[in-house]
Amino acid sequence: MITSEALLMKKSSSPYRVLLRLLSLLALVQAPLAAPAEYLLVWSDEFNLPDGSAPDPANWNYDIGGWGWGNQESQYYTTSTDNARIENGELVIELRDDTGLNGAPDLYPNNDYTSARLLTKDKHDWRYGRIEARIKVPDGGAGLWPAFWMLGNDIDAVGWPQCGEIDIMEYVSRLPDEIFGTIHGPGYSGGAAYGNIYYFGQPVANDYHTYAVEWEPNQIRWYVDDILYHIASPADIAPNQWVFDHNHFIILNVAIGGTFGGGIARNITFPQRMLVDYVRVYQNDEIALPTVDIPGVVQAEDYSNQSGARFETTTDSGGGLNAGFLADGDYLEYLLNSPVAGTYSLEARVASGTDVTGRLIFSTESDSVSSPDITNTGGWQAWSTLAVGEIDLPAGLVTLRMTVESPGPGIDAMNINWMDVQLVNISTDYGMFNGFDWVNGWVDTGAFMGWVNLENYPWTYVEDLDSYIYAAPSTSPGGWIYLPK
Repeated sequence: MITSEALLMKKSSSPYRVLLRLLSLLALVQAPLAAPAEYLLVWSDEFNLPDGSAPDPANWNYDIGGWGWGNQESQYYTTSTDNARIENGELVIELRDDTGLNGAPDLYPNNDYTSARLLTKDKHDWRYGRIEARIKVPDGGAGLWPAFWMLGNDIDAVGWPQCGEIDIMEYVSRLPDEIFGTIHGPGYSGGAAYGNIYYFGQPVANDYHTYAVEWEPNQIRWYVDDILYHIASPADIAPNQWVFDHNHFIILNVAIGGTFGGGIARNITFPQRMLVDYVRVYQNDEIALPTVDIPGVVQAEDYSNQSGARFETTTDSGGGLNAGFLADGDYLEYLLNSPVAGTYSLEARVASGTDVTGRLIFSTESDSVSSPDITNTGGWQAWSTLAVGEIDLPAGLVTLRMTVESPGPGIDAMNINWMDVQLVNISTDYGMFNGFDWVNGWVDTGAFMGWVNLENYPWTYVEDLDSYIYAAPSTSPGGWIYLPK
């Protein structure tokens, strides 16, 4: 993990900690805070599998290796239940001795310790909400570095720190009475990260504590046991870019040593355990999710929610990111802003480098359409435009889910770059406009162009056909009004 060495250096003196805590509390008291939103639970892991089980594979992947992780850390991360397992309704992440001097074999000769780093990457990620965990950090001597944090799900495409990092809780045992909350982004990473501490006045490891962030557009707030202690906003990192406007995934790990964990105490005993009672994600309908206006092209990366997709730089015309590595059951959701209820055509820009046949299911609460079969297009960046079909959409905001169906779970079937959503027919029966209180209509000049206000222009009846009424304006702007009966 990357963290703020400069912030740590400042925090190493007790007088500074006291002053920083007082200033932080004063700033928070003075800051106008919105009334707390009502959050709804959207995802959780309560770790209720049988004792000895590995963490739920539907929720967690593993980082594996012992290369120092960018911070000169000393542990090797494994997938073994020796290092991550369920016990007594909790997740145990266990740091173990691997020196070979304690009677056990030295499994990783280049590392003296083993541990685990679990992440929801490629399983679950979120944009905005309250992300919370109840955790008891290990109580060993200096050198331990457990954390509960998040990274942007575009890290494989844009790298760190452009992807963004939200450290919900970091603890280093050489400073046993405090924890850290920090963000990292372009121009404010590592020693220049923007963070704060929460000082307990007693060892953090004495008990369980609840650590959370409440993440909204243009603001992140940090809490310990529901006590607010840090706020970050774009103004705090200006003129640098605020990169916390896209989905992030969760990470839980226990490291040892390194640039932030520091020197390892000689008398430290093993194993050392971080215990996690639960991890929960709450969201609120009042939080503004990204919307996409239609008719038009909807880029893959403009989703409001997704599961299973990984994003990468595309070589397709127009550039940007494509959703890749999509397998059976993976989905992306888009919050579309439809100007009028009607029937819309769907096209999808797809690529596939496998002979596994898949298809896409587009669905709303009231309608769905399935694409034709998608087979090998000649490569994972060999793009083809697929005519999917038509779907009825209501006026206003509507969530459109795009779900992958393919024969084998976990087998990559396709990549998606964009979908094109175009209006075919307006479904609302407006009746004839003469003598009715009409407000808006659709201008048709060979293609649907946009809405006009009928109160501003006098319109003249032209022709009444079987299905549609055409009318023409007697003054500018030019074009036809095109309305279903």
